[in-house]
Amino acid sequence: MESNMGEEMNLMCNLSDYVEELGIKKGIEQGKEQLLTQQIMKKCAKGKSTAEIADDLEVDEATVRNIPEKNLVSNH
Repeated sequence: MESNMGEEMNLMCNLSDYVEELGIKKGIEQGKEQLLTQQIMKKCAKGKSTAEIADDLEVDEATVRNIPEKNLVSNH
């Protein structure tokens, strides 16, 4: 019985660690997207073209086109 309880505790701890790791990864990804959005918006404000922004930030043009749209939608 004690062995079974120990296994369950170990499983719960492992699950907790996994959930924490997923949360950290999600936070990092959100931070990267926010930074990219800020960079794209600044470059758009300076009048740079989609191609120039994509080249500067080393992303594809579709990413550049989609970020400002998402940002404008989320602000309204």
